[in-house]
Amino acid sequence: MDSKWFRKIINDNDIYVRGFFRMQNKKNEFGEWYKELIFVDSFVRHGYHRNAKIEDDDTEEQLESEQP
Repeated sequence: MDSKWFRKIINDNDIYVRGFFRMQNKKNEFGEWYKELIFVDSFVRHGYHRNAKIEDDDTEEQLESEQP
């Protein structure tokens, strides 16, 4: 258990993400997959809401008990 177990975390602050490179999956005209190096421009995330881990565990248990 840690501090995220019982607490719902809400962050409404702007989060500035700097630009970065990534390998993007793409298909060519023959339908074959390949990877292409692309650059993702910097952007601003507008916070996040993260449920307490105990709530996530309860949800998983409910889903498992509902399955036949």
